[in-house]
Amino acid sequence: MIGMPTGTLNVAALAERGVVPQNVNFALSGEYIVKFVERHNGDLRWFEDGETQPNIAAVNEHLAESVAQLACYQ
Repeated sequence: MIGMPTGTLNVAALAERGVVPQNVNFALSGEYIVKFVERHNGDLRWFEDGETQPNIAAVNEHLAESVAQLACYQ
């Protein structure tokens, strides 16, 4: 299952200590995303009848209207 990225490691803070990690990110498990969508009556049926894999272009088009970027600053 896929997860949703939720944050990244504060590289600047670690660089002050002499550590420079790369590509350290945090994600919310897909299980929680599915529960949230189902709780709010969302539709997770992205497969057409007879398909074994979702049509990614169709999924992206369907989801584009309900996706927003959020930026949080401290």
